[in-house]
Amino acid sequence: MCDWMAKEADMLEPLYLEMKKRILSSRVVWTDDTPVKMQDRQDEQKHAPGRVWVYIGDGGNPFVFDFTESRKLDGPVEFLKGFEGYLQADAFAGYDCIFSGGKVEEAACWAHARRKFFDAQSSGDKATRF
Repeated sequence: MCDWMAKEADMLEPLYLEMKKRILSSRVVWTDDTPVKMQDRQDEQKHAPGRVWVYIGDGGNPFVFDFTESRKLDGPVEFLKGFEGYLQADAFAGYDCIFSGGKVEEAACWAHARRKFFDAQSSGDKATRF
């Protein structure tokens, strides 16, 4: 079955590349990563950390997922090669080199700041006392 999956991945690669091209043609791209457990190739009982990255373009452009075996910056750097526009992402330091070239403008991710406001709501009256 592994060979079947590899052949299907090969067949779907043109679709993936088209989706990636459309995302990179967007004026704004949003990205974030999620940790996943990856099975060790040498020992099926062991797991290593991997990352699934989502990239979403603007307007009618689709989203696409990318996978890396670590959270190193080479994953986003490779995926976003050639992109010019706004990149909305969290404060992961790995994006800094993407912003340093001057062709990609940083747009902060408000989801992380918003979480603190939701946490503060549950504090009740304590928030109004000094």
